[in-house]
Amino acid sequence: MKAGLPKSINSILAMLAVAVAYWLSATLGQMLTAPPVYATAVWPPSGIALGAVLIWGKRSLLGIALGAYLANGQLFLLKSVSLHQVLLPAGIAMGAVLQAAIIAYLIWRWAGYPSLLTDHKHVARFLLLAGPLGCCINASFGTSLLVLAGETPLSGFAINWATWWVGDTMGGLIFTPLMLIAFGQPRTVWTPRWLTVALPLMLCFTLATTIFTHVRAADKLRKRTEFINLVDAATHSIESTLQDFAVVLSAMKGLFAVSEQVSCDGLKVFTDNLSSHNRGFKALEWAKFVKQSERKAFEQGNSLCGSDASSITERDAHGEIVPASNRDAYLPVTFIVPMASNRVALGFDLLFERLRRETILRARDTGNVTITPPIKLVQEPSDKYSVLMIKPIYHIASDTESLEGRRENFIGVVLGVLRIEGLVNTALGKLAPVDAPYFICNYKMQTSRQTGDCFLPKADLHQLPHYTNNEMSRSAVAFGNCRSQVMKMILVKAGSLGMC
Repeated sequence: MKAGLPKSINSILAMLAVAVAYWLSATLGQMLTAPPVYATAVWPPSGIALGAVLIWGKRSLLGIALGAYLANGQLFLLKSVSLHQVLLPAGIAMGAVLQAAIIAYLIWRWAGYPSLLTDHKHVARFLLLAGPLGCCINASFGTSLLVLAGETPLSGFAINWATWWVGDTMGGLIFTPLMLIAFGQPRTVWTPRWLTVALPLMLCFTLATTIFTHVRAADKLRKRTEFINLVDAATHSIESTLQDFAVVLSAMKGLFAVSEQVSCDGLKVFTDNLSSHNRGFKALEWAKFVKQSERKAFEQGNSLCGSDASSITERDAHGEIVPASNRDAYLPVTFIVPMASNRVALGFDLLFERLRRETILRARDTGNVTITPPIKLVQEPSDKYSVLMIKPIYHIASDTESLEGRRENFIGVVLGVLRIEGLVNTALGKLAPVDAPYFICNYKMQTSRQTGDCFLPKADLHQLPHYTNNEMSRSAVAFGNCRSQVMKMILVKAGSLGMC
């Protein structure tokens, strides 16, 4: 520090200099982090902190605390701002201060410092305390905090502890001598050691950093390749599963090819015979197209299978089921199995809600099986999402080659309700066992990143990072000529959240 300045000013300058040096070196060290652990392979701040305490004494401790808090705060506060995320960096900073203070005390007591470290015995003790022995302190303290705070699982304690210890040890062995050579007293003794000590240490650090960077890049490429292969395989499996489900709907459509007046009992017997094929469906339904002029006759004719009620319904602004308001046409659910868990959906007008209506009209106009975006069902809790697989039905022997003909002869739809969780589990069940949490997300492009609402699984949403479009995502689900533009499946391999 500058001579001639008041002692208090010198102390403040020393504290700030140590804090800045700690923060800058920590930023460098964080570039060498190897996911999924929080620790880094080389941690320069451990050596800088110890060197500062040995050179400038206990006034450096406050600077270490400030620098360590800023360095760890920028890591945790990027996730969210909460009391938990504010206190955790403070705890880790306390560990850094304790380690520097305890090691410095032991070096003063047993390694002969502030001697010039020319005695082999003193040098050996110095290196042992500054490196492998002393660095057990913060590795144990910091890793325990991460486990207690829930930032890393107990099963990851050993790998985090080992990586933290190696990083601090390397930092202590390389950067503590560099600090002494740069700032130690007397200068006439320490300055000549730049060539014999400092240069080899800097070369070792550069070599270690280069090797680590190349190894990490190769590992990242390997994980990304595995990830892409996994997502592609799962996507193909989902498409195959949807094809299997489409067979069930084709069979139901075949029933209406024989007679347009299929009875409720006939539908019940037929769908019961399909029970071995429709395990992935939450429900199978028949919805009849009803014009406004036909509504009264439909409701008076007790047309809803298995129910004494006959009203066509919709949801009001509060989410309650109420009689449908007047409009040109309706598509009420006329038949549904199983009845017990889906009774509330009977009579619900599928044309009432925009996403259902747009998908149904697209199916009507194209004649193809069409899949809705993820929706919330009338009969399901609000946190569950499903998709509808819809197949249009037309009058027998009618013109379905032209758009006008399909619209004129449209009489309803058969559809399968697929819960997203069940769909994905069924599809992934066809693959070899994979240790990978998965997410189904509704994505919209926003500049170079993708954001959106996630539908599965809700408990893991806090783990979902932002992925760039070309690196970590593969679009799904494709079915025939209909590719859903709003669904993407993200499979995140366990332990790979830091790859992005």
